[in-house]
Amino acid sequence: MTTRDSNSWDVFPVSKRHYIILTRFESNQSLLTSELTRTKQDTHILRQMQKSGMLATSQDPDSINGVLWSITDYGRETLKEMKNLAMRFHGVKI
Repeated sequence: MTTRDSNSWDVFPVSKRHYIILTRFESNQSLLTSELTRTKQDTHILRQMQKSGMLATSQDPDSINGVLWSITDYGRETLKEMKNLAMRFHGVKI
């Protein structure tokens, strides 16, 4: 087995930013857009993740304009796969 650079994300199914967003749902059922985004690029990434089936949206019952994001089963599977790959290729728990 070859040693890989610990910063290499080439073995993962999604980008580092996708992973960071997915991990936010480990301790939260749903999050508002404002809790997940810092830039316009983050909003674009959320839409990509929604289109790929990793995230789903619903209306925030406490706000007229609020959107709640939640992780789907596919998103959970992707997150689990990334953690397993990190252990396998990098020997680290992420």
